[in-house]
Amino acid sequence: MSRRPPSSAYSSPPPSYQSVPPSTPEPSPQRANHHHHYHHHQPLYTSRTGPAPHASTQPLYNPNVATYGTVRAAVHTPPAAPKLEHREGILKKIAYVALILFAFFSLSQYFFLEAQHQIERSSWERDRKAHAAELREWDRERAERGRERVAFERERQQEIILREQERAAFEREQAEWARQREAHKPFWGTPYLESPACLAYETRRYKARLLNVPLGADWYQACMSTSVEIHGRTLSTPERCEYWNDDVYGSWRVDFDEPECRPRWGDQTWHKGCLRPGIYGLEAPLWGQKYGDDIWALCMTTPGWLSGYPNDMGHPTYCKQEGDRDIGMVGRWEVPDDNCW
Repeated sequence: MSRRPPSSAYSSPPPSYQSVPPSTPEPSPQRANHHHHYHHHQPLYTSRTGPAPHASTQPLYNPNVATYGTVRAAVHTPPAAPKLEHREGILKKIAYVALILFAFFSLSQYFFLEAQHQIERSSWERDRKAHAAELREWDRERAERGRERVAFERERQQEIILREQERAAFEREQAEWARQREAHKPFWGTPYLESPACLAYETRRYKARLLNVPLGADWYQACMSTSVEIHGRTLSTPERCEYWNDDVYGSWRVDFDEPECRPRWGDQTWHKGCLRPGIYGLEAPLWGQKYGDDIWALCMTTPGWLSGYPNDMGHPTYCKQEGDRDIGMVGRWEVPDDNCW
């Protein structure tokens, strides 16, 4: 509570008692209220004599005007309660203002955050719709790819079936061409022995006639390019081709599966002793040849299985004709021997 400034009562002469105005100026409402409250509770005692006028009409004490009586009036300091109430009123107003500001700030924050949340929700909703649209697009593309895959698989199966049909048709056509070629190409008749005579060991000559030769075709080329089957084996090229009496003939030298051309060496092996240093001589007669055979070729090509020798001695070194002047043959072998010197 502030202290009232000192009065200047002692700096100038006091006025006369009669100079006091009959009425005092009207105080401010706040002070009037305070003093009204004060006069209501405590009567004011001054130096006046006589009956005190009513406080509401002519107060004897005016705190705003200095009093210069001979006797100083007793001044009572008003209690601090009114100023405390005034301060409490100010504080309440400040609290109300702060509360209003806080409420305004809170509402502003709420509306701002709500607006932000609304913006975010709108953005999320747009993103969700965009994602849903993207998912629908993916589903559409996936379905489209599925349809394309099914169509491609169907086309592939159709192409496979078509290729199989084309391959089957081509194979039928190839078979027909082969049949036509077989029907129109030359072929050999049944081969037969040109002669029963043996040309060598297990060797005779066969002959056959070439059939179905086209008119105007190269008979020699047709003969040399046509194969034949003898004893279950296929021989591609004849040994020779002949054109005789408007027919084409081919002949083959067959050196297998001819048991009638298998002569052997006799049961006795003749020892001729040392023929020269390091060489020992052996001889044996040839058995099993017949008239008409090429006995010299038979002698030189017959394997050297000699009596008394477990191993093949090979073909003879040379042959000579002895015994029967037509078919008698003797073979000689000259083998290395270290005992001959």
